[in-house]
Amino acid sequence: MSTLHIENVPGDLHDRLRELAERRKRSLDSEVLDLLTQAVRDAEFRQSQKEILAGLRQKRFQPGADAPDSLDLLREDRAR
Repeated sequence: MSTLHIENVPGDLHDRLRELAERRKRSLDSEVLDLLTQAVRDAEFRQSQKEILAGLRQKRFQPGADAPDSLDLLREDRAR
């Protein structure tokens, strides 16, 4: 397993992490690892959702193969 060292952690953040770990009866390392895992999972989920939405938006604006041309429809309407 790899090791990750983080320097210059603000004191208040370190205190909050330590308190959270104590409330959950975990070590600080275990708590930070769990929080990092959750953050990465959430970021990956948000990215996949963005990609899915972008694909849906692109498909939404593409007319179907059998859709009539909008200019032809306008010309027909004006010719009436």
